[in-house]
Amino acid sequence: MVSFLVSVLGRKAFIGGRGWLAWAALLLVCSMALAAPRAEGKEQHGAAAAAAPADKKTKKSAHQTTVKPASKPAPKKAEKAQEQPKTKASKTVQKKEQEQTPAPAPKNRSAGQRSTGLHGVQVEAQLQAIYAAIATADNRQALRLAEQLTRSQPNFQLGQMLYADLLLAQTRPVAVPGSAPEALTRAAPGAITDLRAEAKVRIKAQQERPPAGSLPENFLALSAWNSQAIAVDIGKSRLYVFDRNAAGQLQLQHDYYISIARLGAIKTNEGDLRTPLGPYFITSHLYPSQLPAFYGAGALPLNYPNPYDLRRGKSGSGIWLHGTPPQQYSRPPQASEGCVVLTNPDFDALAQTVSLRSTPVVIAQSLRWLPAGSNTWQAGFDTAWQAWRSHKLQGTAVSLAPFYYASFAGQGGQNWVSFYRQLQGEMRQSRRISADIGKVSRVYWREAADEEVVVTTFAQSLGAREKNRRQYWRRKAGNPWRIFYESDV
Repeated sequence: MVSFLVSVLGRKAFIGGRGWLAWAALLLVCSMALAAPRAEGKEQHGAAAAAAPADKKTKKSAHQTTVKPASKPAPKKAEKAQEQPKTKASKTVQKKEQEQTPAPAPKNRSAGQRSTGLHGVQVEAQLQAIYAAIATADNRQALRLAEQLTRSQPNFQLGQMLYADLLLAQTRPVAVPGSAPEALTRAAPGAITDLRAEAKVRIKAQQERPPAGSLPENFLALSAWNSQAIAVDIGKSRLYVFDRNAAGQLQLQHDYYISIARLGAIKTNEGDLRTPLGPYFITSHLYPSQLPAFYGAGALPLNYPNPYDLRRGKSGSGIWLHGTPPQQYSRPPQASEGCVVLTNPDFDALAQTVSLRSTPVVIAQSLRWLPAGSNTWQAGFDTAWQAWRSHKLQGTAVSLAPFYYASFAGQGGQNWVSFYRQLQGEMRQSRRISADIGKVSRVYWREAADEEVVVTTFAQSLGAREKNRRQYWRRKAGNPWRIFYESDV
């Protein structure tokens, strides 16, 4: 059989006939790849994707000239956004994305209506069954299962290629997956290579499962306020979904194959065809009637660039979790302009349960899995946060100042001087913040060996008002934890 499959599953040979069906199936794979839509320019905002929101260059200075907290910082300079031509429909979508508010469910598609097709877990279960049959030299069973897969999900190109290989292997040895003659692959030269890559990451994800009872280090200290969390492992082309069980504990519920940017990670500049890494939040839900068909079942925009991105001068916008064009079941592992792409059934399952502005989405090159309940970074950070809380409730604005960077940058470009005045006003009101650190949601991010970030979300009462407050804390090179961004959620 295919040498790629042999290397993974064992050394077995196939015999038989029906070679002409193999060429037909491979021709179908290539024609499907050729017909697959490709976005030009920005994935979210390309000219070829009519009615998609226009991509604005949103590069902003995330911090001011370094000053002492009580001194007046230098005026902030912001680069003016570059306007792109927009259709009437694109203006509507762009406005929703900029406001980062939930989009209302369109009348022609209810919130509970889902895409048709197999979920990722069903597809991969069938793939595993086919590979298992190959490993035991049960070629007839493998062929029968592959045929069933192509019938149930005909636009699953990897399934079509596997079916073609199984047919072809009955007439002659197959050296590599997708052994089609050059005449068939010339029109879509990268199609077979992409499918081979997809097969590898799908198999790898099943072979390298997360340890039972473990969580990514990023989610060890989420509070009950986060009913769900999402982690993306770039290296495995995998998205993991965590939900609360009956006991209220966060645990892995689902994981899905995903596609990322053509050039991989790490996103730095607008249009660099890379996926960003970092801690993000889902800001809104865009439905199919609000988007071109390219985005499939819909989109969940992320708050890229987040305050940490802006602080480091990163630019760009429009990074989404979204579906797949109807002509395709899934896209190659690296195919987007920067977004994280799921199959339409998987996107629907995900979108049904997310909470806007509270579901964290961590995108990492690789995830560090630890037993739930592990305490790695929490103790040192929690001490700093409790000290801040004590000063916020009993101290003064002056005593709070050491907890903030002089280069603090708040919502809407608010600088330290402006935020300090806000703190002074808050300190004149009655204040209440729970002393229970377990009620503080903490999302952890390790940027480098000597640089860490924690995003906190907690309830704060000022006078008669209670709002959720979000802070971005940073520690670098052994210095104390300090806040560089803070605003109401």
